[in-house]
Amino acid sequence: MPPKGDLTYPLGVEDANRRFCLDCRYPLVGLRDTRCPECGRLFDPNDPESYSVDVGGLVRLFTGQSDQAHLLKDILQDAGIKAVVLGDALDVTHGFLPGMHGTLPAVWVGGHDLERATPIAEEFAATRHEGLAPVGAPWVCPACEEPMEGQFTTCWSCGADRPDDVAEA
Repeated sequence: MPPKGDLTYPLGVEDANRRFCLDCRYPLVGLRDTRCPECGRLFDPNDPESYSVDVGGLVRLFTGQSDQAHLLKDILQDAGIKAVVLGDALDVTHGFLPGMHGTLPAVWVGGHDLERATPIAEEFAATRHEGLAPVGAPWVCPACEEPMEGQFTTCWSCGADRPDDVAEA
């Protein structure tokens, strides 16, 4: 258990003024406890592995559409990795500005999480289209004879499921 007491300068002024929480980046300066007051994470002022000395240190992990970026951010957070999406406000400019890599939303993680986050992002990028139903040909509901567009697997009118052998419209 980390020691209690005045933690203002246990490692010297230069180190104490550069301590930040690993989870929320709260400055761990002038504290009398070994718990971050913002998020509650424990730290040991004598163990540099338990806090960060760099408030920045964000690394771009993934660039894509806003919905993809936010989905990956949520997946990373479910895995215990802090992530943030930056640049999604620029989505409204698509079509007006050149579609350059830097104008797309990006998922950023702390440099200390990069090793754990990279395989998750690679798997996400490789499989993000899996599980989506292929768009089929338009079809007619056999129950109510309502014409359906190919992406629908259930009739919007009567709720009947699209049979495997349904006639195309």
